[in-house]
Amino acid sequence: MNGKGVLIFLHGSGGNGSEVRSYLESLPLPKYGYNTFGDVLSSWNIDLYTPTARERRYSACYGERMNVWFDRSPNFQEEGLATAEDTAGVDQSIDFLHNYIQDIEKSKPFDYLILGGFSMGGGLALHSYRREIHPKLQAVFCISSWASDPSTLFRDPLSSHRGLPLLMLHGESDGLIYCDWGRKTSAGLLIRDINVIFYTYPHVDHEIVPEELGDLLVWIKDLQESSIDANTRSTALQQRMEAKYDALAKDVIDSTADAPVGQRACRVPIADDPAESKTSGSKSSRASAKAEEKEENAGYTCIPECLPFKVDVPVLSTTATAASAVQGRTFALKEVIVRFRMEAEYVPLLLARPVLACGSMFEVQDDRPNGVKVRVTSPDVEKTAYEIGRRLFIRLRSESQSLNPCAPS
Repeated sequence: MNGKGVLIFLHGSGGNGSEVRSYLESLPLPKYGYNTFGDVLSSWNIDLYTPTARERRYSACYGERMNVWFDRSPNFQEEGLATAEDTAGVDQSIDFLHNYIQDIEKSKPFDYLILGGFSMGGGLALHSYRREIHPKLQAVFCISSWASDPSTLFRDPLSSHRGLPLLMLHGESDGLIYCDWGRKTSAGLLIRDINVIFYTYPHVDHEIVPEELGDLLVWIKDLQESSIDANTRSTALQQRMEAKYDALAKDVIDSTADAPVGQRACRVPIADDPAESKTSGSKSSRASAKAEEKEENAGYTCIPECLPFKVDVPVLSTTATAASAVQGRTFALKEVIVRFRMEAEYVPLLLARPVLACGSMFEVQDDRPNGVKVRVTSPDVEKTAYEIGRRLFIRLRSESQSLNPCAPS
């Protein structure tokens, strides 16, 4: 990949392009020797574009009108990999991307294109292997993304992009799009002979963290410098990424057993004890969530007692005009200030960047001496506050070597 580049980063459900761009251009990456993700792309002669999906009713969020690339079932988390795909919505967004990229090229010609995104945005990018996006597309990536088993991605003929490299990054503690879903999606794509790398991150929830962006930059740089065709991963990149690519687990190995010999994906590493390598993150996270939901305390959302803070969610206003109906029930958006009350020593660890939760980005504000606060607009403020609290706790746990609020006394 030489010359002028374009990277399109697609937002998740309920987000928008401006939020993603702001996040990518403000999140520091000091551990990787970079200023921000956006700064690095500029220095590499790559222009960053972050389009916004059109507004439509999103069944998975009470039918609210949101910026989403396609629809999801209201029960998609319970249905899991068996949930139906909104193929019509996917194809509409693919058509939008096709025209969007053509408009970019008319105004500012480029030599190669990288397409990817977070959550639903990454899920849409995966469909470039089924639908032709642009002849200059050279690589695809996704963060915390997946495709369900009935997806046309696993059934329809593949496009001319089928040989392009694919990087899939996923947090092992993702409580919205389970890591196991991403893992099985990568397995299904391997079976179809797509050149995929699946990379996981301990203690990372449904969010974009510096480690993921750092590895994404390593991947892009390797593709830029490699003299090998863009459709083939370099040995250096494969060795670098597979150092953390523990195993696709026994169920993935089994899923390739009936495939033609040429598509059994010998690249898949087999664990020493496949039975022990089976990922239980999805089941354990669900069990943990149910246990946490039982803990109720008047005036607070359901936050585990071991967390170093409490959450206060007073309702400021209810927007009646934003009400919508799903399955005969009416919901109204509520605007709240969520206060996370904690010791002052924890606050600086939470202010460095916004928090991604429930498909949207929320700014964490200093509220000392009480802690931090977040402004939230949601039809279910308790659920949203809980998700934000979980992500803040994971950030505390991962960014402070000495902090372990849940350690036994």
